[in-house]
Amino acid sequence: MYTITDEQIDFILADIKKNGIDTEDLQLNLLDHICCILEHEVSSDGDFDASYKRVVRQFYKRELSEIEEETKQLLQFKNYYAMKRLMLISGAISAAAFIGGSILKIMAWPGASALLFLGVVILSFLFLPLLVLLKTREADTRRNKLVLILGAVVGILYSMSTLFAMMHWPGATSLWLTTVIMSIGVLVPTYFFTGIRQPETKVNTIVTTILLVSATGLLFTMLRIRQPLPLQTYNYIKNEQLLKKMQRNLNNVGDTNNKLVADINTACDSLKGIILNRDIARTTIPDDAEQKEIIIAERNVFMPETSEAFALLEKLRVAVSAYNAAQTTNDNKISTAHTVLEIAPDKLNTCTNFFVLNSLTQMQLSLVSNAQHPVLTMK
Repeated sequence: MYTITDEQIDFILADIKKNGIDTEDLQLNLLDHICCILEHEVSSDGDFDASYKRVVRQFYKRELSEIEEETKQLLQFKNYYAMKRLMLISGAISAAAFIGGSILKIMAWPGASALLFLGVVILSFLFLPLLVLLKTREADTRRNKLVLILGAVVGILYSMSTLFAMMHWPGATSLWLTTVIMSIGVLVPTYFFTGIRQPETKVNTIVTTILLVSATGLLFTMLRIRQPLPLQTYNYIKNEQLLKKMQRNLNNVGDTNNKLVADINTACDSLKGIILNRDIARTTIPDDAEQKEIIIAERNVFMPETSEAFALLEKLRVAVSAYNAAQTTNDNKISTAHTVLEIAPDKLNTCTNFFVLNSLTQMQLSLVSNAQHPVLTMK
């Protein structure tokens, strides 16, 4: 068993202080641990200097001052390791959701939107806040803390802007514009003037600033400051007004075919009502829609198999199939090519609201046209 002298104890304590351990309690605890290990592991005639260097390396990865920093984190921030673990787990889940959602979107499989939505939400409201909370504890100056906070805010804005654009939600353009302004007008200047003052980070600051400006420029190319005319809305409104006019002018739909026509019209009107109610809080398009500046924002429809809309669509498929089977020639049949009836049930969520609305209106226009010109009879 090795016996440590007072001179060696003074040497160990001085070395601990020299290597960045400032807290007195921590100095004494380290001194006690190192002395105990030396006494138990070193033989009585062993080399103290070599043994001390070998033992002290067991307490750190890069340098001894790491223990001081970790101790301060634990004293000031008791949940540090739990939050760090949660941050890593949430980051992994978010990345997995992005990868899985992207693959599903490329393959046009169901669940893509849900996974991408989950990835954005976890990234924006769990991973990034935890990241900035933990990193600001390690930052040595207020400027560095400010850069971290601004970076997290811009990251959250960027994620939410992408989500709003992907889901065709209103306000996507405003979010994009806010993200660009925050990035180029606030984050980039703050980061540049903070890092350029430090010689050791000067080059990295310049390179990173160039990349940030370039990325923001690419982001700006995706931004539409001037909103385009809502031509899809106007086109649908015109078709719907034409349909109503033709239906009002129609006096006789035909006795034999009346039940099928009624079923098709009812299903179409009900489906359009469900979609419009979500988009404009109305089930029908009013006659003065253009004067009231009613705008329908393009979005993907959500039609799960348990929904009323899905049941109506299946009912419509049956009615249209029966109607077409009753026609004597193909000219009188309702075309289902490139319409919502051609879409497989598991791919319905990839359809936009305008695609579905226009498909339904075109079917009803076909019915009115056949009724107005009953040149061909049914079987």
